[in-house]
Amino acid sequence: MKKYLIISLGLILGLSVYTFANAAEMFDLKVPLKGSSIANPDVQRSALPEVYATVSAKSPACREFSITDTRVTVEPTDLQMDGNDYVGGHWSESWTVNYCGYSMDVPVDFIIEKDTTRINVQKGF
Repeated sequence: MKKYLIISLGLILGLSVYTFANAAEMFDLKVPLKGSSIANPDVQRSALPEVYATVSAKSPACREFSITDTRVTVEPTDLQMDGNDYVGGHWSESWTVNYCGYSMDVPVDFIIEKDTTRINVQKGF
């Protein structure tokens, strides 16, 4: 039983690494992103899956995605800093996603409150 469990865990780990490697080839996950996003790299990385999912829903056959530009569309309000880190405030950006020869601007809202960062990717735009 113990041997079966170890083999199963090894297979799951191996498949996870394989799946992540394939996803990294299909989805450009490098941060910081191109453009003028003011979100830090960790926040950018957190937003990428939802941004890519939004575009993928509009073009399900496409498997190649990358962010080609970012820009602030609504300047930060009530922005609070602790050193170089945002600890409060909200703003909006537009992220340009290149997918299978097409381009789409995806609106992304950032809301930072205390230790929580909410990322809202607008769908149906």
